[in-house]
Amino acid sequence: MALLCNNFLLSTVASFQRNGNQTSTILKPYFTSTIPIVPLRIRPEKLLRVGCNGPAPPVVQCADLIEKDWSFIDSADDGSGWDAKCRRILSTAEVGEKSRLLVSFGASGFVDRIVTECQWETLLVVHDSLFDLAMIKEKYDRVRCWQGSIMDLPKKFLPLDVVFVCYFSGMGLSVEDLLASLATACSSGARVVICCDQGREIVEQVHRQQYPDIVTSDLPYKINLEIAAGANSFRLTEFVDEPSFYLAVLKFSQ
Repeated sequence: MALLCNNFLLSTVASFQRNGNQTSTILKPYFTSTIPIVPLRIRPEKLLRVGCNGPAPPVVQCADLIEKDWSFIDSADDGSGWDAKCRRILSTAEVGEKSRLLVSFGASGFVDRIVTECQWETLLVVHDSLFDLAMIKEKYDRVRCWQGSIMDLPKKFLPLDVVFVCYFSGMGLSVEDLLASLATACSSGARVVICCDQGREIVEQVHRQQYPDIVTSDLPYKINLEIAAGANSFRLTEFVDEPSFYLAVLKFSQ
C-alpha cells in the first residue's frame, strides 16, 4: 500500500507516537529502485537522519515538518446526534457508484462512513496531517490520499462529482478562493458540501481560542456563500446554520 503525498510515495506507517501537539512519525519510503529501503524517522524541528547497515550515512537536512494535532475535529455520538448529522450530510451529496469524491479535512469517522455506506468510483482524502492520512491509508488501501492544499490537486484526480469540505475554518482559504478553485476541478452538476457537525458555536468559541494556529477563520455566512457562488457558477441549494450543526450545499451549474 502506498500513500501519495507531495509527489512522494510513502508506504503504510509502521508506528506513531503522539506527545501533546507533536507527533513522531515512522515512515517507510517506497521507490521503484534497487537501492536498499530503510525506515525514516521524522520529528518536528529536527534533522532527518537516514539509518542503514554499514557505515553511518551523512545527515540529510530537510525542511522542518510540523505535525499538528487535528484530533479536536473528531466527534463521537455522545448525545450530540453525530450519527444523524453524518447521515444528513451524506444524503445531500447524492453520491452514486460512478461518483468521484473528495473529502477535505474530514475526521476519520466521517471517512469510515463514506467507505462503508456509500458506493463510489474514486475517493480522494485531502488533509494537512500526514498522521491522519496514514491512518486512513492503513485502513483503506483503495482510498487515495493527498497531503497539501485543495487548490493544488493533481489533474489525474479530476473532475470531481462530490466535494466534502469538512473543516473549512482550518483550510486557510476564503470562501471565494475555495469556490474559484473548485470551479476548475468539478464536473457539471457537481455538489460541494461545506459542513461542520460541531457547528459555528464550537468553532468560534472553542476551536479558535484553543487552536489559533490551525483554526484561522469562521464558517462562511449565507450572504458570503451566495456572492462567492454566483461569481463561480455555483448555486446555493441548502443552508443550515445552527449552533451545533452547519451545512451548506452548492451545485455547480457550468
